[in-house]
Amino acid sequence: SAPATASQATSVGAGGSGGGGDGSPARSDSTGGEADAYAAATGSAPTFAPAPALAAGGGALRSGPAALPKADVPPAPELAGPVTPSVAFFVLGWENRTRPVWSAASDSVVLYVPPQTCPDCPASVQVSRDDHWSGRYADAPKAWWCTQRTYMDGLGKFLAHFPVMDYYMLVDHDTVVFPPALHALMRLLDNEVLAPTDGLYMGHGRKLTDEVGPFIMSGGGVLLRGKTIRRLASGGFLEDCAKRQLEGAWCWHHLDWVLGECLREIGVRASGHAAFQQYSHKCGAFDDCCSPTYSVACHKVPDMDLQRRLQAEHAASVAREAHKLTKAWAKPCEDRLYWWNSSKDSRCTGSPARRPPPAARPTPRPTPRPTPRPTPRPKGRVRSRPQPAPAP
Repeated sequence: SAPATASQATSVGAGGSGGGGDGSPARSDSTGGEADAYAAATGSAPTFAPAPALAAGGGALRSGPAALPKADVPPAPELAGPVTPSVAFFVLGWENRTRPVWSAASDSVVLYVPPQTCPDCPASVQVSRDDHWSGRYADAPKAWWCTQRTYMDGLGKFLAHFPVMDYYMLVDHDTVVFPPALHALMRLLDNEVLAPTDGLYMGHGRKLTDEVGPFIMSGGGVLLRGKTIRRLASGGFLEDCAKRQLEGAWCWHHLDWVLGECLREIGVRASGHAAFQQYSHKCGAFDDCCSPTYSVACHKVPDMDLQRRLQAEHAASVAREAHKLTKAWAKPCEDRLYWWNSSKDSRCTGSPARRPPPAARPTPRPTPRPTPRPTPRPKGRVRSRPQPAPAP
């Protein structure tokens, strides 16, 4: 998870109109009545009004397009088919970040800037420096740990700001998202893959320990179904997990871990998918793991000009090869086929989202040299020729 680097407590900014990810009006889940259910569960009517300041001491939600300046990029082409589900983006960044270059003016985007100060872990919760995963970060800057410890609280404010979206996408500031593939993925998931009651928590998966369990790394993009995170909030789990993350048993856990741990409490497990890549910088050539057609999100790409170029290349590729974005591509990877222990690429055995390695060139066989035949020896006794007599 990328730490925030702002020098002071800052704010969450929101841009867009609360409509669908493709500019269409926001719509509720297909089950209907989501807005009423949300109001009954939370005691408040669904609204896009700004939420209150963050409890941990950092900032507030701002609404309106001025909060995140519009990026000067052309709109992504849309693929023909059913109505695209709505999506809101939660972008982990810092105060001076502008609107993501891959986003359209109509997209619902929140830039989350975590506070730089937060409570220390209670004395009863310690981390050993011998712990391979958390221990090596024990001496990380306080601001880095505040990013980890306030993430779930920020997620709760984000949900309050956009309460009835079909999907939520969580990314980092240096993640490049490819909207044509994302929109195609959401349509396929809604119409061909998921049942109405299915939860979804999907992206580049990893499993480090049995205690933490499988989780999705936020840099590579986390795709959550709206009804999944609303169930987490309405049951009080989201608020409880935020407390445990800030100053409870999970205060030494990284933000990605906590989201996975919290969702397992409502029976939703992480699902790996090869279209989401956390470590594109470890893949040799970028295209080795971030396919020009199949990829939905890739991290890390801090260069905004490079993000623009990749987005343009991806849009052109999808326009040519839209027929490849099928139900088989959209399906979450089966646990037994996903490479949970891979420290590099997100890989699902047999997935079309994974670019196959180039075929090995056959090694040319050397031309065999003809073996010289031995000179045959004459048969029988060989007599020596008589020598001429010497002259007198």
